[in-house]
Amino acid sequence: MYKLLLFDFLACGLNAIVAYPRKLLVERYPSCSLVRVMGKQRFLIPFNVLDLVYSQTVTWVGLFYCPLLPHISALKLLLIFYIKKFVLFQCCEPAQRTFRGSQSSVLFHFTLLLGLLMAVVALCINANKFGPSRGCGPFAESDTILNVTAACLEALPGPAQHTLQYLTSEAFALPLIMMEIILLTSFLSQGTANRKAIERLKDMLVMCSADKRYLVKKQSSWLRALGGSVSAGSSEDGRPADTTDPSALPPALLRSVSAP
Repeated sequence: MYKLLLFDFLACGLNAIVAYPRKLLVERYPSCSLVRVMGKQRFLIPFNVLDLVYSQTVTWVGLFYCPLLPHISALKLLLIFYIKKFVLFQCCEPAQRTFRGSQSSVLFHFTLLLGLLMAVVALCINANKFGPSRGCGPFAESDTILNVTAACLEALPGPAQHTLQYLTSEAFALPLIMMEIILLTSFLSQGTANRKAIERLKDMLVMCSADKRYLVKKQSSWLRALGGSVSAGSSEDGRPADTTDPSALPPALLRSVSAP
């Protein structure tokens, strides 16, 4: 598993080494037919996600045999991130079709779950079929790997043994399950209340926008009525309409005029 992880990192670095000269050839000789057919590399999201799934599966399988493998995998993922970022921004061209993550997220999650199940099955088969080494290793004096856990517990002090026995007993499991149920119920209730509050706020925004449109229409109609009365007063007696008798104006128009 360590070698597979190492060769996966080398393959990613080799891909970056090949992609950069390819990009230089496309930019340097754009008129060459062979270079145009080759083109720049495209960053395919599904294949890169599957590479991450493969790396994670290898880490799960080799975790029992190489405890330092998760640290090596974390360092490898950090380096691969910057390598792929360089390849994406410097050496790749945009894809012709837009990738939609919602269409493939179920497939990616299923592939990751399948890798986890395969790793668990492989480790269980190896642990049951092959016994520990008699010459070296932490399980040298044990018939099976599981016997080491009981031996380690027996070597602990008395208070630590009683504490571990209480943590693995039903007296501790029942309150823990009840507390988890209460927390999950409270979180679900809070989420439901938040969704309902969001829906009410959306309805209030729609009503506020409708009220604003109604007020704008009423204001525009009042302004048109006020402009018509002003033009009528000016044409009849030659005076502005605001010097005429205010009682002759409609009440709604008087309120709109007197409003600040």
